[in-house]
Amino acid sequence: MCGIFAVFENFNAVNRRKVEEATNTLAHRGPDNAGVATFAIPTNNGTVFAGFGHRRLAIIDLDPRANQPFSDADGVLVFNGEIYNFQEQTFLAGYPLKTKSDTEVLHHGLRLHGDAVLNRFTGMWAFCFLDRASNIVTLSRDRYGKKPLFFYQDDEVFCAASEMKAIATYLGRRFDMDHSKIENYIAFGMSYPDPSGKSFYQGIQEVAPGQTLKLDLTSWRVHQRHWHSFEIEAHRAPGDLASNFENAVTSRLLSERPVGLLLSGGVDSSIILSVLMARGLQDRVHCFIGETGAEISEDASYARKCAAAAGVTAHEVRCDYGAAAFDNVLKMCEHHEKPFPLTGNSMAMYEMYSHIAESDVRVVIDGTGGDEVFGGYWDRYSFFAIRDAMRAGDTAWLSQAVTAAEKDPQLSYHLAAGMKRLGGDQTPTVAQGHAADYGLDGVRRAIFADPLDLHRGDLASAMVTDAVSGRLPEWIWHNDRNAMAFGIENRSPFLDCSLIPMVGQHYSEKFYGSWNKYALRKLYDAFAPLPTQWREQKQGFRWPNVLFLRENKARVLELISGSRVLSEHVELTRFLEDAAANDNIAFTDFTARLCCIAGLEQAR
Repeated sequence: MCGIFAVFENFNAVNRRKVEEATNTLAHRGPDNAGVATFAIPTNNGTVFAGFGHRRLAIIDLDPRANQPFSDADGVLVFNGEIYNFQEQTFLAGYPLKTKSDTEVLHHGLRLHGDAVLNRFTGMWAFCFLDRASNIVTLSRDRYGKKPLFFYQDDEVFCAASEMKAIATYLGRRFDMDHSKIENYIAFGMSYPDPSGKSFYQGIQEVAPGQTLKLDLTSWRVHQRHWHSFEIEAHRAPGDLASNFENAVTSRLLSERPVGLLLSGGVDSSIILSVLMARGLQDRVHCFIGETGAEISEDASYARKCAAAAGVTAHEVRCDYGAAAFDNVLKMCEHHEKPFPLTGNSMAMYEMYSHIAESDVRVVIDGTGGDEVFGGYWDRYSFFAIRDAMRAGDTAWLSQAVTAAEKDPQLSYHLAAGMKRLGGDQTPTVAQGHAADYGLDGVRRAIFADPLDLHRGDLASAMVTDAVSGRLPEWIWHNDRNAMAFGIENRSPFLDCSLIPMVGQHYSEKFYGSWNKYALRKLYDAFAPLPTQWREQKQGFRWPNVLFLRENKARVLELISGSRVLSEHVELTRFLEDAAANDNIAFTDFTARLCCIAGLEQAR
């Protein structure tokens, strides 16, 4: 797990000092080693100059022999990620390997088979590989895009990096924020992936998940293709769920550094512990629990019960909402490089990782993806399940849902909302509330870029869409940026490629009666029982931002008042006057959004 940088100059020699400076902006991603290589590449059209940089977080094969850039006569590789099944690969049988790392296996696999070798691998990655024989540079990301990769190209230079700040540092320039993305975030509070690959900063592109980008150094042309089709994989036969999930969990214990497990008190993280208990492996992980409530939360209570049932001692972190939390927002703006919601998935997780970093744990497993793979969001997915059941005439399933809703007001609300959408209420979401009151024209005219907003397909296609271009990529972004801010690797068993077919599973295996993630809950029976198996409603890893805004009102409004960017999108003076006088305005999600944009502006 690392930070990577690569640059190719079409006319001028690469400046080694600049490569080092760019690479060192990624030091937080790889605190264990820094490596840089610069060299010339003869082509049929002249000479191209190259520079590779790498910051290493050593997890597998801690020996310096596995440091990067990894280079030989055939090619040069900088690689960020883990390939969990690299030791199982047979295409290098009898080949004299110099290391015990997945880096070398990836290097030789690309040399021998090109990007076709990626279909053999289970894991997460972003890499840049130069094939010296063809003078082709290959960039690629894993199926879910767990690891980030950005690039910039003009007639003279091509740069690629794990984070955009490395590209800006090498080029010695500032990239402007995309104002249409600012408007959409101010209006709705989310920043979903751009289908065109545009990043939050104009001129920098993002390599898409499951995609390879090839740069021909001779012609200076770029070709992009998807080596992996999520849609196809989601509709293939699922195989044995218990076996696949067990392997997804146990393979992520592969590490020569201590491994942690985040226990949230919900179904997803707990079933990971259930697998470890069944195999007697619970002592292989250090468990961490976050207390995010103003008082003792139900989530933390359930997490403690699970830890006790497993016979493990969990380390607890109580989240802060005061001055330290404000400082965290500013630090997060430096790392995230785009707007993020001030919620538990971002704020609480950043604080959790800051405390974990004080230990010797450098790998953390969590339940990211459980909701998007197995169907966890009643408010997001139940409409599609209801429609599927009605189209199928499945009165038994519908009867179970109605009976459950009669006993649960929250479930009743979600099902009623789904029925309303069935009545044809599928209009684009536009700015409302304070966003409409204080937003200028661009904010008020913004249309929510949520890909499910007007989705008319079935549940399976909706969940594929959400996994590829909706909510899941956002949670993955938060996990990577929050963990790597402290040099910690995040691993998510639910994002194992063997579980992708569960995304396309039948609605009755996702929702049944009062249960969401129904197939996942039943899976506990194959391993070890825990108190969370049939827990009906989980609060979520909540982080009530109203507490943060109350504790930091003066600093938040001062930060917002100094923003030049916000003045282009909201009636800033009127908002600040109203927020100063009225806490019902100051302590809202809208204020939190403005705080985030102002923080991003300050971090540049």
